[in-house]
Amino acid sequence: MRELINLIEKSCGIEEGKTKPQFLLPLFPVTRMIEEILVGMAADTNMPEMIDHFNNSDDAPVTGTDFWTATGASP
Repeated sequence: MRELINLIEKSCGIEEGKTKPQFLLPLFPVTRMIEEILVGMAADTNMPEMIDHFNNSDDAPVTGTDFWTATGASP
C-alpha cells in the first residue's frame, strides 16, 4: 500500500512520505452515509461532491486541461 501511495505522491509532484493519513470520520454525516448505502444512491452523490471538492481546492491530483494532456498519455 505504501508503494502505491509513493507512486501517487510522485505523480503529483509531492515528496515521497509527505502524505499523512487524515481522520475525517467526525466530518461525515453518519445518517446520510447509512441512507446512501441502504437506498443505493452513494455513487450519485460521491461524484458531484468529488468534483465540487477539486473545483474549490488547490489539491487537484491532475493539473492541466485534462488527464491525457496532464500526463502526456493518449487514450
